[in-house]
Amino acid sequence: MNPDLYRKRLDSGSERRVVTMLRGGPWCWPSELDRAPWELAVSLVPDGPPNLVPGQVPLVAVTKEQIGASLFCLCMRAAGGATNTESTPFSAEVRQVWDDAALALPRSLPLLWTSVREAHDAPRPAFHLTTRAVRVGVAVRPTELKGPSFGLAFLLALASRVLGKPLPADIVASATVSADGQVGPVDGLPEKIAVVEAEAPRIRRFLVAADQAQDARAIASAIEIVAVRSAGHAIELVFGDEFRRFLAGAGSDPAARAELVDSFFRLVLSGRQAVVDWRPVEQGAAIACSEWPDLDALARWKLEFTRAVAARHENNRGEIPIPQPELLNSFPAPVRVGVVVQLVQQCADTGRPDPSVLQDLIKRLGYLVPIQDAFAPHLKLWGAYARLLAVTGQPHEALRIQEALAKVFLCQFEYDQISYQLSEWYRLAGACDDRAAFDRAEDMCVGVTKLGGLGFAGKPFVSLTRARAMVCLQISHQDDPAKTLESLSRDLQLPTHLRWSAARSYALMLTARGEVERQNQLVTELEQAAEQSSNQAQDLRIALTLCRIDLALTEACCGSATDPLLDQLKALDPGPLSHLLKAAAGVEPARYVARFYPY
Repeated sequence: MNPDLYRKRLDSGSERRVVTMLRGGPWCWPSELDRAPWELAVSLVPDGPPNLVPGQVPLVAVTKEQIGASLFCLCMRAAGGATNTESTPFSAEVRQVWDDAALALPRSLPLLWTSVREAHDAPRPAFHLTTRAVRVGVAVRPTELKGPSFGLAFLLALASRVLGKPLPADIVASATVSADGQVGPVDGLPEKIAVVEAEAPRIRRFLVAADQAQDARAIASAIEIVAVRSAGHAIELVFGDEFRRFLAGAGSDPAARAELVDSFFRLVLSGRQAVVDWRPVEQGAAIACSEWPDLDALARWKLEFTRAVAARHENNRGEIPIPQPELLNSFPAPVRVGVVVQLVQQCADTGRPDPSVLQDLIKRLGYLVPIQDAFAPHLKLWGAYARLLAVTGQPHEALRIQEALAKVFLCQFEYDQISYQLSEWYRLAGACDDRAAFDRAEDMCVGVTKLGGLGFAGKPFVSLTRARAMVCLQISHQDDPAKTLESLSRDLQLPTHLRWSAARSYALMLTARGEVERQNQLVTELEQAAEQSSNQAQDLRIALTLCRIDLALTEACCGSATDPLLDQLKALDPGPLSHLLKAAAGVEPARYVARFYPY
């Protein structure tokens, strides 16, 4: 008898049960794991493991040469607790995956900043459950766990530990998770699905990256494939109302409540880059507003502010309540400017509050100091103001401001701040048909690139807007913009709004070149992707609608054909469309929108 695992399936009427003999591992959880290593335990359980406890999660790993796959159980322990010598070690690469998951968790549930460190430092042994071959050959049990595919499982284990809530016993997850909470595809998914379906009959749901879900569903036969868009989305899917209860309870203590309100407020002032998925932030602020007792006026305003900004980042929604002068004056000067920055950006992206109200507010406060004399908070306000001008009928002035800002950031050695300004510089140069501005942007881009200033996150945005400007200005030279746009549109690691915007610009490029067949094929691909996506795929639907507007304009269609498309676009993204349609007075609306739509 193999002391590691002896399992025999017994059929008893319609109920299948499993008899398991364990040596501190297979399908056993903390109570069994604390026993002596060689003690045999016999359990009779229905089709697999009993319920988990906080910090436990199943792991799936492919075997050598992907002949099969193995199941493990990750069991987080209290720091300083005893560990079982029979656990399987993780490679150095996987330890980095654990660190990335720990960084992604507070960016997905920002209110948990004070709790993640303890969970991250807890011992985390992984115990082998079973190994199964799914093709001809011998599937050898891994002696070390390698690869980035444990990222999503690690994130869920950490969330479980922090929330103090066990994961559902019917799930398993295999996807990468970056430090900023993006979820990506993995290798060996067919083998992993096969071992789960064959060896873990109680597991009913397999969480995978959204971009890999369609392929996974074609493979799976007895398990539900669940598409995950981000770390925050995974936590929402798995824990559901547990997050609401956790947050509601956290607000019952006045000191904790005050700390969490300030954490929310600091987060949204940090900007879009602070979080990859803003839905949990929006939901958390909404829960706090409705369920936390005895909120004073300042705390409630901060939470409403948080909720509105998060809604804008997530879906261009939400309205920030304009603070009364006494409330605004209660903040230090940089925070006051930061609040106004968010108000201006909110107006540009959602259409609310009215631009005239903000212009009066900015003028009254005197925050638009000369750009060459401005410090960081005022420079951000100038950037937000230019963003508003670009959609409210003053794109040439917006271009001038963005160019000036990029030069100031360069002079201040703030290289990592230049990518947004340079992106807007390129975009507006193309939209305004300003070849001279494009050439100046080229000189800036060369200089900043030599200094390493665009950064990994900013470079794709600059590449997109540069290629888009080349399309608008009909510029062609050695670096073909079509290749750039096609590459960006197919890079699954990029943010979805960037990918789909690149796809729309690529379709426009194909149309300009007369490659109608390829252009129609690309639009068909977008249509098929939109049909297969959830209602949350707004970026894709916006890009598809813009593609249809572009196509209608190339076919010399007038308002009768483009008006319904503009209505669709306005329903998807009402803020920018409301501004652009007002700014298009005396100009064909569809052509103006297609040229100056900001994404």
